[in-house]
Amino acid sequence: MKPVFQPKIEIDPKEEDIELLRLGIDENNILVTGESTGNQDITFFIRNSDNEIIGGIRGTYNISGWLYIEALWVDKNYRNQGYATMLMQRIEKEAREKGCKNSHLNTIAFQAPEFYMKLGYQAFAELENFHNEYSRIYLKKKL
Repeated sequence: MKPVFQPKIEIDPKEEDIELLRLGIDENNILVTGESTGNQDITFFIRNSDNEIIGGIRGTYNISGWLYIEALWVDKNYRNQGYATMLMQRIEKEAREKGCKNSHLNTIAFQAPEFYMKLGYQAFAELENFHNEYSRIYLKKKL
């Protein structure tokens, strides 16, 4: 009889184990499409005069021409000063230089959907009651 293996949660997995997942998915992508998706990370930080991080943005892009913005954050003491817009513009510029034609992201309704819409993003899907009564909103934009 074949052994049955059970999943085990790992709170702080090793980076090489996470990389194994990525490589396994990419291997399958190559088998199906003949090419790697070529996912690449992009991260930018803004630091104050004391070299402390006051904001940052993280995303990934791939050969399909899509940028995915995973996280955007600006310290509460530096908000409403244009830093979030600056970070968005910078990651989009980098993605365009890498050949991306589109961008997508998601946010929770109490976070910043209006901010992204002002930057040209359009909502295309919503998961209602994602976080208590708040929806998760999915947005996209042509770069």
